Amino acid sequence: DDIGSDRQLPIVALVCNLSPSSSSSNALLSHSEVETLYHEFGHGVHSLLSRCSFQHLSGTRAAMDFVETPSHFFETFARDPSFLSRILARHYMTGEPMSELRAQHLKQSHNDFRSVEVQTQIVHSRFDQALFGENPCSPALGGSSTTDVFERLHREAGIPFAA
Repeated sequence: DDIGSDRQLPIVALVCNLSPSSSSSNALLSHSEVETLYHEFGHGVHSLLSRCSFQHLSGTRAAMDFVETPSHFFETFARDPSFLSRILARHYMTGEPMSELRAQHLKQSHNDFRSVEVQTQIVHSRFDQALFGENPCSPALGGSSTTDVFERLHREAGIPFAA
């Protein structure tokens, strides 16, 4: 139905800040870097497969409640023990696959600080409400600065704040 149409083919580039190689060693990615790479790959696939009439609604410009879905989906592969031990993770010199036990530990470690992540999201939500709610904070209106509000919310939640 789109034969001869003027649709533009998507162009996607993944730009990641990954560990470099050196003259004495190969570039070896940490597990966190692999998760980031798979996350960004999800954005890339989303952009490549998007097909809509308006370019400003395609790919990562989709509705904000959906835009992270493909990325989070691909991240799960970097944490899946069977995928890690059978497909993804191999020793760079011997080619030996990662053990199931180590892969399981990596998956479990993802949840170690989940409560801090949830608490941080609550702080961000409260900050959003402070900025855009019924009584927005604004120095111009006699209120606190955004930095002061952000710091106060962190302290109330028991989350470290770095100025």
